[in-house]
Amino acid sequence: DSTTSATFCLYCKSPAIIKNRFAGRFKPKSVIPFQLTKEQAKIIYKKWMNRRILAPDEFKQKEEIEKVTGIYAPFWLFDCKVEGSISGDAKQTTTWRSGDYNYIKTRYFHFARNGHASYNRIPVDASKKLDDKFMHMIEPFDYTAMTDFSMKYMSGFMAEKYDVEASEAEVVLKQRAEEYLEGRLRGTVDGYSTYTVNNKLFSLSDIASSYSMLPIYLMINKFKGKDHVFIVNGQTGKVVGDTPLSLLKQITFFLGVFIIAMIIGFLGGALFV
Repeated sequence: DSTTSATFCLYCKSPAIIKNRFAGRFKPKSVIPFQLTKEQAKIIYKKWMNRRILAPDEFKQKEEIEKVTGIYAPFWLFDCKVEGSISGDAKQTTTWRSGDYNYIKTRYFHFARNGHASYNRIPVDASKKLDDKFMHMIEPFDYTAMTDFSMKYMSGFMAEKYDVEASEAEVVLKQRAEEYLEGRLRGTVDGYSTYTVNNKLFSLSDIASSYSMLPIYLMINKFKGKDHVFIVNGQTGKVVGDTPLSLLKQITFFLGVFIIAMIIGFLGGALFV
């Protein structure tokens, strides 16, 4: 289709690279080569799947995956600076017992934090075909393996050119950069029993982007007429996906948890009788 840049011949299965889709503004600056083979990715997926205790046994025990495709996925890598502030209310609660009485002392505070940070190579999925949620979850990639782009890396794999412009991707960048800085600011709010952020303000500057190709394996496993999508990071082996759930296993699991909680509660109460 219009975004496919590397594929295979339908007849002889030989690699086919569409060179003009790696030209001009569609030429990536960098690439992280695949570190895992297709067979290694399948083994990693099966080990990961065996740990999904709520997945149906017939799905977990499937010997063959319907489709496994190695893809160089398009990403925008952003550098930026972020300034921000958060403020809100906090409580510090102290309890103690004296004689026959329990006492509670609550102190109320207002807090404010501000700071700034610089971030390099924040990845944002540049393909509309790939699920942004999964592409976010498949991170991180190890950038120490990143090298200058060359079409030699594309041979034998599928590749997609971007169809999300950098200006569109900045919306996601802004959200992610603000979340990073907010997390760091929240990490400095300590010494309180609880706190609530009531106000926050962030601004980005010095935004720069570069176009890169990052390796993933896309797996499709069909179960009861539905395609379940799984993605394996082609460099690190991290797996994410849409696992079906067994209703019977869910009921059994939650009944087990409930019974154990009841036993612990009963024994705990008995100890204080």
